[in-house]
Amino acid sequence: MAVMGQFNYADGPSVVDDVIFWTQKNRERFDTVVAAGPFSEDHMLAFEENSIDAISNHNDTMLDEHGLESGYYTPLENLKDTLLRFKDSDKIEGVAYAHDDGILNVTELSQGAYPFPADKIIAPGSSVAGILNRYVDVRKIKQKQKVNKNSYRIFPDGHLEDFLKTKSFNSINELVDGVPLQKWDHYTEPFCGIGQTELAKDPESARYREEDGSILFPSFAQADFMFVPTEHAEEFAMAAELHLKHGIWIECAFNTITDMVRRQTNVTVRSTRLCTDWEKKRGTGIAIAKCRNDGEINYGFIHPYKIGGNGYKGYSRTYDILQAFKS
Repeated sequence: MAVMGQFNYADGPSVVDDVIFWTQKNRERFDTVVAAGPFSEDHMLAFEENSIDAISNHNDTMLDEHGLESGYYTPLENLKDTLLRFKDSDKIEGVAYAHDDGILNVTELSQGAYPFPADKIIAPGSSVAGILNRYVDVRKIKQKQKVNKNSYRIFPDGHLEDFLKTKSFNSINELVDGVPLQKWDHYTEPFCGIGQTELAKDPESARYREEDGSILFPSFAQADFMFVPTEHAEEFAMAAELHLKHGIWIECAFNTITDMVRRQTNVTVRSTRLCTDWEKKRGTGIAIAKCRNDGEINYGFIHPYKIGGNGYKGYSRTYDILQAFKS
């Protein structure tokens, strides 16, 4: 497998050293490691001189009010491009994407198998977001009322309906108030519900429509880790390009893309536990200590764990400790 690490920023003085360190650390367990971020030409020259496989990606069409993309879209674009790069490889059978200096727990992700099992998509199931915010097929969940508070349908004419199709709405704002959906601040933003509405109206989305003609949008989900088999690279890329075309943020895009790929290929999705810290000191050794101290809980991905906030020695030590977790 290959590992692709997404760096959101490249304006700090230590970015070259940080990327070199991160790459070398992951090379202790993975032969193929790719660093992705908004790197400059000078950065790329430095990486080449140090045998670092890196890709630079600037999505100038999707900038915030400060002129920064900040990792809201390019992780999806970079994962798509990396999958396509290896789709015909006789060596790489899957690509794991990691965000925010997060740490992969290889022991848990591989489930002790060698070579790495590359037959399933692996995506996070977050303990803080609840079961319906995981990468599951919401059509098969028995708790339909709970699904109704997380998922919805958008039709080609632009109108929306709740998952159970009991009500019709003219906009995402009406749907959020009328169901109501699970509390989340971003449903009504251009990069989520509004972009999804444009996607559903796009003729290119026809292959993903339900029997009633709608596009089903499962819940938003954390989008800081995913493993995708390269045999599904082209199908993943097709769904990803549709979301990028309409400027849909990764938290609103990844779960829907996974659902689209699942339906087109019948690939199965395996959930892995994700440990995320939301405290003010998120990403530091102190705040993330719970991920190492939960005893029987086996996390496949720890996020975030910032290199800059912990130093190279601290990051390396924690990375090694986490590999000891066994199923």
